[in-house]
Amino acid sequence: TAIVVAAFAAAPASPLERLLADGFSAYYGLIDQGYSYRYYTPEPPPTPVVTARLEFSDGRAEETLRLPDRGVRPRLLYQRQLALANALYADHDAGRRVPGGRRPSRWAPAYARHICQTRGAAKVTLFVQLHMVPSIRRMAESRDQGERIDFDAEEFYTAPERIGEFTCDGL
Repeated sequence: TAIVVAAFAAAPASPLERLLADGFSAYYGLIDQGYSYRYYTPEPPPTPVVTARLEFSDGRAEETLRLPDRGVRPRLLYQRQLALANALYADHDAGRRVPGGRRPSRWAPAYARHICQTRGAAKVTLFVQLHMVPSIRRMAESRDQGERIDFDAEEFYTAPERIGEFTCDGL
C-alpha cells in the first residue's frame, strides 16, 4: 500500500493523495524512498549536485569529485549517489532556513571524512548546486526549431554554494 500511495502522491498530486502519503512519511524516510519517486515523475524537480574539491599534501594536483557521477556503473550506484547528494542538499537547505541564523550542515563532516579516508586528501571543500530541468515549452520550441538542448550547459545550473571546508586531520 505504501509503495502504491507513494507513486500516486508524486507531484502533481491531489490533496487526498498527499494526505495518504503523509501517513507513510516515517516509513518512506526509513527506507529512503521519497526522492526516487519524484525524480521519475513527468515534471521532475531539480537535481542536487554535490561537488568536492580535494587538496593533497603530497603535491598531487587538486581533484574534483561530483555526486552524482553520470559515468558510474552499475546504474544502481548512480541512484545511490543521487540519494546522497539529495540528503546533503536537503540538510544544507534546512540549515539555511533555521530561524535567527544559519546552522552548519550536520552531514557535511561525514561526507568530507569519507572522502578523506578513501582519496587520501588533506583538505576537502564541499559545494552544492541544483541542476535545473528545462521547461517542457523550451524543449518543444527547441525541437520545433531543429535545435538540440545541451542539458549540461551552465545555464541549467544554479550558482554553487559553499557548504564548508574540512581539513582531514581534524575529522
